[in-house]
Amino acid sequence: MKKILVILSLTLLVVAVKKLNASELTLRMFDNSVFDLYFNDEPFYRVEGSVTIVNITSERNFLKVFRYRSSHGHHANNPVLVFDGIVSLNFNSSIFAVIDRFGRFYIEREHPLYANPNEPPIYNSLPPYMSDVDFMHLKASIDRQSFDSSKLQLAKQAVSSNTMLAMQIRELMFLLSFESNKLELAKFAYPFTYDKNRYFVVNDAFSFSSSIRSLDVYISRI
Repeated sequence: MKKILVILSLTLLVVAVKKLNASELTLRMFDNSVFDLYFNDEPFYRVEGSVTIVNITSERNFLKVFRYRSSHGHHANNPVLVFDGIVSLNFNSSIFAVIDRFGRFYIEREHPLYANPNEPPIYNSLPPYMSDVDFMHLKASIDRQSFDSSKLQLAKQAVSSNTMLAMQIRELMFLLSFESNKLELAKFAYPFTYDKNRYFVVNDAFSFSSSIRSLDVYISRI
């Protein structure tokens, strides 16, 4: 009888520890659009706004997210895959995360699940690259410039004082009209780019293959 009680106590202790370590994740899209997701193969369909997944007991989790693009107030029937990978989550945490406009999983804030409820949540630092809001304002400022040379100057000024994503550099290049200015910006921006391994995406903004070759030679010599 005593042996049975010991085993039962140990079982309850394991369950209690497992529950204590469990976390929950609240996920949304950057623009609050409708999405589907698979979390460790568990499906969640037609999520509007955000979804909260509870009792997460693994630190490394598989996440796949499909976003529905809207047109004239209606959502397309075929969602687009925007994220597919592993996300690491701290134990005993309530985590609030977002899939940003570049398809990146970013934790906005988190706080302990089992702690003093009066304690404020822990807010993570801003992403290491320019935020969506700041980038939107930057594009608007550049677009207001009348001359291509002025657009290039403002873009270089912003790039030199911020860390940028390759996709952001690509979008800035599309704001320029002249191929020479696009190439100049691409070369200038490379050292300030966060994800240099994805810098190939800027090639989409070029009109001539010679510009791509020139950029490749430049990068190989840095």
